[in-house]
Order: sequence, then structure tokens, then C-alpha cells
Amino acid sequence: MSRLGTYKRKGSPEESIPTIDSPIYLNQIASLPKEENVHCLSLKQLIGSPQLKQTWQFNFCVDLNFILENIHPKVFRTVDIRITHGYDKTSDSLARLTAQKEHCPIHVHLYSVYVPMWGTHHSKIMINFFEDESCQIVIHTANMVEPDWIGMSQAIYKTPLLFPKSRGTPSVSTVPVDEEDTLRKKMKSDVEIVDVDAETDDESPLESEMNSIGQQFQEDFLNYLSNYNHTKELINKLKDYDFSNVRAVFLGSIPGKFMGDKETQWGLGRLKHVLREAEKKENKKGKRFLDTDVCVSQCSSMGSFGPKQDYLEELMEAFHCKRNQWKFIFPTVGQIQQSMLGWQSGSSIHFNILGKTSMEQVEDLRRNHNLYKWGSMKAGRERIAPHIKTYLRLNESGDRIRWALVTSANLSKPAWGTMEGKGVKSKTARGLRIKSYEAGVLFFPQLFENSGGTNSPICSMVPTYKTNSPEPVIRSTKENLDNPKSQLQIGFRMCWDFPPKEYALNDEIWSPVVPRKDKDWLGYTWPPTWT
Repeated sequence: MSRLGTYKRKGSPEESIPTIDSPIYLNQIASLPKEENVHCLSLKQLIGSPQLKQTWQFNFCVDLNFILENIHPKVFRTVDIRITHGYDKTSDSLARLTAQKEHCPIHVHLYSVYVPMWGTHHSKIMINFFEDESCQIVIHTANMVEPDWIGMSQAIYKTPLLFPKSRGTPSVSTVPVDEEDTLRKKMKSDVEIVDVDAETDDESPLESEMNSIGQQFQEDFLNYLSNYNHTKELINKLKDYDFSNVRAVFLGSIPGKFMGDKETQWGLGRLKHVLREAEKKENKKGKRFLDTDVCVSQCSSMGSFGPKQDYLEELMEAFHCKRNQWKFIFPTVGQIQQSMLGWQSGSSIHFNILGKTSMEQVEDLRRNHNLYKWGSMKAGRERIAPHIKTYLRLNESGDRIRWALVTSANLSKPAWGTMEGKGVKSKTARGLRIKSYEAGVLFFPQLFENSGGTNSPICSMVPTYKTNSPEPVIRSTKENLDNPKSQLQIGFRMCWDFPPKEYALNDEIWSPVVPRKDKDWLGYTWPPTWT
């Protein structure tokens, strides 16, 4: 459930502008202090309900035993588990997963997916069905293995609870336990809570516009699922659910070459199209995207940009920014060495520094002031190495977010796609070539306009640190009367600090292909030698 709060001071003619909590959560890290786990989620909070009936898991790496540890004992022998993984049919990893399934006392189905060379099934999606007929879709950045959830920085998006169209909107009592407790605590404070998902008897033009956002999400998501051979049952089930409360844009990648109108359906083509439309709408309202804005890409893997770094041109065009606006965040060797999992966390963070043009690529990023270190003191994840993938556009001061994307897609051609047949003399047909499965969610302020029945508010998205809730901004009652279109602030949970810090001359970019004789803080070298 989304929440909109208006903070009031008793006996004062002042109040804050309304706010909505971040739609993005970070994963819970047990070793961190309580204040750095506020609004953070564990896997058990997502699949550990005693009401869980069926869960569909789409991922790359999967440890079935780890999944089962997070299933509630009450439904351990009855829950139906469907796993789509990224393992090759001849791999040892699939052999281990199959052995786990054979020794498992519950209903587990495993599905393999074909991908072309250099491609992966990299999407990270959960679709959970519960006994009360509700459903929740979770799009995140973590593999279904323990180290990813307990020791790496991850992002999680979950839809509101979805119900069959005939059921209508649920009451507060159907909200998951963690959200319901938070809601009750807020209701006890001097905060007026408005349910932004509340229904009225008649659908107004505003409600129709809000419903269309959710309907588009449903259409795009089902279109993505239709590219699997084993999801017909799932698609038919989800068709009957009401997505009208969803406030996000689904952004997926699937393997293939997409030409003509299909270029804008997937990957980089889809991102470019959606951002162009969002920018047009913002410009009409006088809230222009500025050349002083900062575009940040932060991910856990970087592929080759080509011998002349040509791929950067495609990325900048899709991000709608110039090269001098763009910052790329990637951890250094020292940061991996001192991270909570030490060198082990580096096994999930990939860049092949020994590649043919890799050194030139790094030098080009340094020379153009594009390469920045992972930094997360303010966000509370300084020593929790990043497996999260985030792409944001912020204003120069970093207190306003134009758009934000959380996705499984790293900065690579297989994930986002690259244009073929661009040259005048090219013999190849023009089209966007994608090799991997990826899934993400995109947010921008317009998606939340008219939320909670407010009077056409002017929306803005703001970064939040160590909490999902934006800081209240107090203003006088007179200001509210003078400007009835009160501004609505939407939070976005940050996992890294702004502004990021540029690589120093002595900073070395992390690459797992380079052996490290220096021990990490746990006492291991890289690669580890287990004795």
C-alpha cells in the first residue's frame, strides 16, 4: 500500500506538504545497526507468509535450500514453487539445483531458458500468490542465494497487493504485516494518512489516468512473460488481476533483434522512448530537464563499449544526457577488500580488465571524469558492496530526482541492446539486438500526480537516506491558501551518496580476473584457497 502523509503541528498555522514513501526498498542487513535497516526488507518478509500458496521465481543464480529456509513452516509442504533459472543445461550449477529439487519434499518445478551466446537469463522477479487470492509482484536485483541477501546492497520494488478485478480494493487488514505495523504507528502520531489507492464510487478523469498507468504496467509485464514457453498458465491468471494501483513503468529486455516499431518495446529502445515522453510532459509544465542535471549509472558489471567507446553514444542518447553530465559508479579494489564479505563480494561484481580494449575504456572514463567510487556513508551501506543497479537523473544539487530506474540490467550491450545496421554502407538490417533477459522498474514524478485525491498537486521526487520517508517541509497555511495546488513529494530510497566521489589517481577499478595476494579484512586472498 502506498501512503501519503501530511504532517501537522498542533496549535500552529503551519503544515508540511504531503509526502509519499519511496516505492523502492533496500535489503535488510542483519549486521548493520537498527537505524540503518529502517524500511528494509528481508527475503522472509517477501515469501515467508503463512498464507503463501504459490511463488514464481525468475532469476539467474538459485539456491533452492535458501528459498526453502525462508518459506513459512505452516505452508512448507503445500506451497507450489516455480523456478526459472539462468543455468546452462550442462552446468554443475544446474546439476546441484536439480539434486536439491530431488531431495525436496514439496512441489518444485524447474525451467531452463535458451539465450544466445553472451546472453544470460538475468531478470530477478517474484510473483507470489496468497490464500486470499491476492498477488504481489516483486522486481529486485538479488540472486536467490544467501550472500546476495545478507551481505550485498540490493534494491526491491513490490507492487501493492493485487486482487482479481471482481474482488475490489482490500482493506488495511490485508496489508502485509510489516506495512500494517508501520501504518498503525503512523496513525498514532500527529500525521494525517491518506490512502492513495482508495476507490470512489464513480471513476473521475483523474482516476482514469491513474488506472492507465497500472494497466500499461500490466500490459508490458504480461508481454514480457509471453516470451517464455512455460508461462501461459501464469499469464492467464494475471490477466484477471487489477493493476490500477501500480505507479511504475515496467522496463524489460528479451533476446532478439527488434526493428521498426518494435525497437521501442525493449531495452535501450524502450528506455529512450519512455524518457523522451516524460521529458516532453515535464517541459510543458515548465519543469525542464537542464544541461546542469547529473545522470548517474551505478551497477555491478560493465561490459565492453567497443574499441572507440562507440556504445557510450548509444547510452547517452537513451539517457537523454551529454557525456559531461554522466557519472558511472563502480567499486574500487580497496572497497571490495574492506567490504563486509571481503573479496567474496567481488565474485558478483564483474569487469574484465584483461579484455582487449578494457584498459583504454577505463582510461577514457577517467580522462572524461566519468568514473566514480562507490560511496554510501549517508545511505548506510558504505561497506556493503553493491550488487544493486540504479540509473538516475538528478538536478545539480542532488535534491530533486527527474527519473529513477532500478533494474537487473548492468551496463552492457547484451543487457540493454545495441543498434545494428546503423552505417550507411551496412549490409545488416537496422535493428536493436538484445541478448539477455532483464527486468526493471522506472519512476518519475508524473506517475504519482493526483494520488490520494489531492487537488492536482505539482509532484517532485526527492532522495531519502536511511529511510523511505521524505523529510517534511513545513510551510504556512497562508502559502497553502495562496497555492492550492500543493506540491507532493515522493521519496526515493538511495543506496549511494550524492555527489559521488571521483576516482583518485591511486584508485584501481575492481576486476575479479586479477589475483590479489593482499588479504581482505577476513584474512583471505583472491581467489580464495579453501583448506
